[in-house]
Formats: sequence, structure tokens, C-alpha cells
Amino acid sequence: MLPVLVAALTIGVVLFAGVSVILRLTGSGGTGGAGAPGAGGEETGVPNVLWMALAGVTIAGIVGYFVVGAAARGRARRVWETREDDERGHAALVQLLTVTTIVRGAIAEGFGLFAGVLILMHGELWPLAVTGVSVLLMAALLPVRPRFRAMQEAATGERTLV
Repeated sequence: MLPVLVAALTIGVVLFAGVSVILRLTGSGGTGGAGAPGAGGEETGVPNVLWMALAGVTIAGIVGYFVVGAAARGRARRVWETREDDERGHAALVQLLTVTTIVRGAIAEGFGLFAGVLILMHGELWPLAVTGVSVLLMAALLPVRPRFRAMQEAATGERTLV
């Protein structure tokens, strides 16, 4: 179920960015049609404050994405050390992986959608690079079994053969 959720977040960002680009290229959606900003010849570029906001949100999101992952590995060790038995320990690790994956996916989705909004609002295409980073980070969450094994190894200190 977790891969479906991550895939849905990823597809949502891709579709939103795609619609934003299509609206930009067709001159719809406030990016160049009649009566739209820029129709009278004024500059339609993204204000500097929005570029700074996008840069800040993206950098904070990328850092947060990796910090949450590292914190989860540390938490996995503590969960494993305080387990009542191995079965409950494994269940707690699954729950931790689920929550961590959802949080990391939401972080990456956030700055990807913000980039899509800037494309939609101002018509410039370079925020697609930020959307691409967002999609790559979410795609990295999709191989759930190897990520669970890595978390389990970090928690137990033992390598699994499966």
C-alpha cells in the first residue's frame, strides 16, 4: 500500500507541473492570454521574492528530507532496543518506515508543487528543475522492501540475507 501512496504523490506533482506547462505554452491560465498579466507589454517575470521563497523552500525541503531519514534510522535503533519481542519490534519498524516515508514524500511534494504554482502563475519553465528534484526524491522512496531491510539492519546491526 505504501508504494501506491508514494506513487500517487509523485503522479500528482508530475500532472500538476504538466498542466502548468501546457497552460503556459498555450497562453492560458494567466500566462499570456488576452487580459493576462503581460498582455499590455509589462514584464511577467517571477518577482525576486518568489524565487527566494522557492529556493528557501527547496533547500529546506531537501535538507528536511534527509534529516527525517537519518532521524528515522536513529529512532529505529531505539525502537529495536526497547522491543518486547522480535515480532513487535518488526511491526514497530514497519510503522516507523510507513510514517517516515509519508513525511518524506510530503516534504518533497511540497516544494515540487510550489514550483508548479510558479510555472502556472508566471509562465517561466525553469522551476521544472525543482519539480524534477522533487520527483526524483519521491521516486527514491518507492523501493520499499530494500529500504525496510536497510532500516532493519540499522536497527539490529545484523545483515539480512533475504
